[in-house]
Amino acid sequence: MSTATPDRPNTAEMTLPAALLPVSLANNLRLSRWFAVHADGSTEVRTGKVELGQGVVTALLQIASDALGVHPSTLHIASGHTVDGPDESWTSSSLSIQVGGTALRLVCTEIRTLFARAAALRLGAQPEDVRMQDGAFGLAQAPATLTYADLCESVDLERDYTGLPPLAQPGPRWVGHALTRLDLQRKLRGGGFVHDLRMPGMIHARVVRPPRTGAVLTHVDVAAIKVLRGVCNVVIDGSFVAVCAEREHDAVRAQEQAAPLLQWSAGQPLPVPDSLDEHLHSLSTTDSTVHAIGGDAPAPTGTLRARYLRPYIAHASIGTCCAVAVPEGDGLVVHTHSQGVYPLRGALATALGLSKEAVTVVHGHGAGCYGHNGADDVALEAALVARATDRPVRLCWNRAEELAWSPVSSAMAVDIEAAADADGSVVHWRQATTSATHLARPGWGGEGVNLLAASQLARPFAPGPVRDVPLEPAGGGGTRNSVPMYGFEYCNIGYRFAATPPLRVSAFRSLGAHANVFAIESMMDELAAASGIDPLKVRLANLVDPRARRVLEAVVKDAAWHAEREGTGEWGWGLAFGRYKNRGAYFAAVVEVEVSHQLRVSKVTAAVDCGLVINPDGALNQVEGGILQAISCTLKEAVKWDADGVSCRDWESYPILRFDEVPQVHVRLVGDPGDPPLGVGECTMGPIAGAIANAISHATGLRAREMPITFERLAALAG
Repeated sequence: MSTATPDRPNTAEMTLPAALLPVSLANNLRLSRWFAVHADGSTEVRTGKVELGQGVVTALLQIASDALGVHPSTLHIASGHTVDGPDESWTSSSLSIQVGGTALRLVCTEIRTLFARAAALRLGAQPEDVRMQDGAFGLAQAPATLTYADLCESVDLERDYTGLPPLAQPGPRWVGHALTRLDLQRKLRGGGFVHDLRMPGMIHARVVRPPRTGAVLTHVDVAAIKVLRGVCNVVIDGSFVAVCAEREHDAVRAQEQAAPLLQWSAGQPLPVPDSLDEHLHSLSTTDSTVHAIGGDAPAPTGTLRARYLRPYIAHASIGTCCAVAVPEGDGLVVHTHSQGVYPLRGALATALGLSKEAVTVVHGHGAGCYGHNGADDVALEAALVARATDRPVRLCWNRAEELAWSPVSSAMAVDIEAAADADGSVVHWRQATTSATHLARPGWGGEGVNLLAASQLARPFAPGPVRDVPLEPAGGGGTRNSVPMYGFEYCNIGYRFAATPPLRVSAFRSLGAHANVFAIESMMDELAAASGIDPLKVRLANLVDPRARRVLEAVVKDAAWHAEREGTGEWGWGLAFGRYKNRGAYFAAVVEVEVSHQLRVSKVTAAVDCGLVINPDGALNQVEGGILQAISCTLKEAVKWDADGVSCRDWESYPILRFDEVPQVHVRLVGDPGDPPLGVGECTMGPIAGAIANAISHATGLRAREMPITFERLAALAG
């Protein structure tokens, strides 16, 4: 029996080394950052991970409810608040459940143990005799009546996590069940988004943009702007210009009418190549080898060579970015749909010349973007106006701003040479990926301010250092999934990193995995075709991981795959596989396409192994949404630019998948609940792209190697 008091560990309770803990917990050991019992007796669990439309906060509530032994309806979950919650950096990389959820489970288990000890003292019993039933602590053969509220005065949560042996284990009740999403009711009824916030005395603001990146403001007719209808203030700081009005409509109109009243320097025009291939060849790169096995073998006879291309891609969320900033004393509170409230707080504090403690960042819901869009930029813009006017400010972007000024995902090229023997075993694989960075979020790199307006101020801030995500331990940026999951006897993977792309680039769903898996899975089919072997058999011949084989076998069974079925010229199907980051969820898909007067994905059959599933409905929603976004990116999306910057500024010039183009989708979860949970948010992107290209080749005999794969490009390939 432990002789420790319920609020302090004894010397035998040694803190676990941080290296053994999930990073979210290692960086936030203090229990009070994760859990609180309020004066009214209500309980609250806290997370730094935020809701982006992926249902993750609901799943985290399920994890916490199971670990604490309480009904989810009695437990409030607070998400993304820099005053009280843990600093879990960004909600990204499909790690919210895998890392954030694991941390939350460990913390809540320890908190339950501390309260069980307090209950033992109250009941005059041994700690191991305490039981939990229906959210209360008690003893066997007696009603459990002591709640967290009853015991809170006896437990001091201002202590660090130590890894105590668990007590009063309630057993799983909510994990594995489809709990209704917490965020949907408010969103469906209105008032569920940052855009819906209204503060007393709030004004609306819009930014008047320069004609091109790098242009400097040389003159502004402030008097003429101030007499525009409804304008109550004009904020100017260097080349940052914003107009303010009491009514949003007046601010929108003033933004348009003020543009001719500003004069700008010419700025530096962007280079405009004739083709994506030419552009990627023209980039200056730093070359390295990220993976090599089997020595430096020469390419054997019959080696295939191909270059696969992916363009710059925009986030293109249906809802545009918005933030609300409220002055509060010498500081301010910023409401934002940023994916990283703590990194954003640091960047805002630096740009505004404030201490971090003077800035509070609160997450609110916005349109899902799954990457670094303009949410952080608009937060600084709202904050600048709020500081200048000393009034609450709501600032939104319009569609043109969203497409033209948000960071985009880097264009990529993947060069592969490969050869297989008669049985389909790959004997040679050499690959090189060309890409710019896939991460330039606020806070990345530790220096500079990666926010749009920061570089436009009278006292400007340079962005942070340009570097990409390392392959280890973070899973890579441009190199993400560049190392094939297959067991090749010779494999050499290179990386050509471009530090100075013409467009502003940063994180987008799956980072480099979209292009890398597209290329790898396309080449696997090309090898199969060259050898006259079933594409499934080629993959299985090179896969050792039993979980990888299981998802492939599951999806071909569900799709009724058989290699003898031939494409018709107008119909075909294709297979592809990937494991996100080679350490996340396993995903395989069979995609069916129609190619007649248009190109359309008609059906997707998929299998996913993500280990223990917290919320089956949420997991399926994530996979289905990821499939649709992958189809859109692969068949339709490409950022275009001219000398002045991004030129596609509406849905006509930047098309996305329409509702009438949504295919039939069937997804099966095949994971073992005994395996740890793995994130599913990004596992679909690369395999879907590869499966589409393979299906088109099966249907038409045409091998499309450049995204977006359009009907017009196929016609050009056909001659």
